[in-house]
Amino acid sequence: MKAIYKFSTGDYSEVEVTGSLEYLIKKIEADTFNSNRKETRRHESYNKSGNLNILADKSVDIEAEFIKEQTVQSLYNAISKLKPSEINLICKLYLNESTCSQAEIARELGISETAVWKRSERIRKKLRNLMVEI
Repeated sequence: MKAIYKFSTGDYSEVEVTGSLEYLIKKIEADTFNSNRKETRRHESYNKSGNLNILADKSVDIEAEFIKEQTVQSLYNAISKLKPSEINLICKLYLNESTCSQAEIARELGISETAVWKRSERIRKKLRNLMVEI
């Protein structure tokens, strides 16, 4: 078998190759050919379908999911900027698995339900402002 070397100058050189080196070169060429053939077939099968929408789940609104994830991330970033007492109140009211009512929090803190409502209102307003900044 002759191996042909192609140089960047445009010159060619032929070398006679035998034995295990010949086998190795043929194996590499066959593997490269098969690999390229697999890639071509895969691309052809996608192209032959003519419709890549068959891969998409139409029941999922990707844009809405992305916006939701960004909003949640923005909310958690805003919450991290609150005072510890404000974070505690927000977590008890909305984020913990077993959320508490305003009456339960009022009893725990020794304040009125109205005071709890007012604090939560101020915290929600603060969060809205922080989320706009982020």
